[in-house]
Amino acid sequence: MPGERKAIIYCRRLWVTCGKRGWRASYSSFFNLTTTFRGGAEAVVARGPLESFPGSMVQLHKEALTTEDYKTLLLSSDITILPYDRTNYGARSSGVLVESLAAGIPVIVPSGTWLSRQLLTASYSDREERLRNEMTLIESHGPSSLFWCWHGTTDVSALVDGELEAGFENKAYCWLDVPEHATDLLFTARFSGLTREGFLWVTQTDRDRAALGPVRRSHLQYDEKDGKFTVVCRLSAQARKLWVAVGSTHRNARIQIEDMRLDLLRQPHGESIPIGAAGLVYEEVADIPALIRELAGHYPHYRRTAAEFATKWRGFHNADRLVADITQNTGSGFGQTTKVTDGVQAGSGPAAEQDIACA
Repeated sequence: MPGERKAIIYCRRLWVTCGKRGWRASYSSFFNLTTTFRGGAEAVVARGPLESFPGSMVQLHKEALTTEDYKTLLLSSDITILPYDRTNYGARSSGVLVESLAAGIPVIVPSGTWLSRQLLTASYSDREERLRNEMTLIESHGPSSLFWCWHGTTDVSALVDGELEAGFENKAYCWLDVPEHATDLLFTARFSGLTREGFLWVTQTDRDRAALGPVRRSHLQYDEKDGKFTVVCRLSAQARKLWVAVGSTHRNARIQIEDMRLDLLRQPHGESIPIGAAGLVYEEVADIPALIRELAGHYPHYRRTAAEFATKWRGFHNADRLVADITQNTGSGFGQTTKVTDGVQAGSGPAAEQDIACA
């Protein structure tokens, strides 16, 4: 798949720079040059240089593992990376993700997919409150304290009855000054219309609005409990202004957003606050190396939150619960005495060396 090919390239660069830190990667890729999967042959070519790495750094699995070998590999891993093609996984599940989360292993998954939606409750529900508690709030903006325009205009307000409206081409945008010492932008809001998916774009600039780097795009996915979404953007020390825009993911769709809030926060001096829980979501494959460093740099936090999430996850994703739901919905007495099983449990402590599984 195209996503896998790019992920191999970027992870390969990561192993070159970080292999000496004791990280080990186990990469499972079953493609061959005659594969009929889209992008499969390219993935085979891209993974070729990985075979030159010593076995202490990279283990490359080119054939399917036995059940026992797969179980051993999964439970010995500290991070699971799933560089799947989001066009194929918008609503498609992943057994590797289910089993990794059940084992309490932090994961890295693509945005805008079934995989990333599984992390919403774990990663987003407590993130807003936690970040505000652990960081210092420097400045906060509601919808009316910033002037939101539609793309291509400078004087047409994108606020309608207190709600922000935007499409794919006519994004709603604003300019925001970055106060001194701000380290993070926290964007929170709630979808109010029928469309419950969108994009957030952020460009960091200097005082003259010259971009300091590429535009960062984040997929807006909402928590089903309250329709809310949260995005965290780490700020450059040189950033003085931000261009912030929202829009829909499809050309024929429009989004409405309410309860919008933009907070500029400051991390404690000399500290780095984790930006997620249980796992992280990438927008572009090029983001994966930085997310690996984020997980490794705060590994006790991510392992603890993944273990906490695993307890709830196993309670929902198991055959006994499914049978109980079916029998309750059908009125049958079959299966009413079944008990919810607890599944497998991986070791709770971080390993001395980071083991990373790429499926």
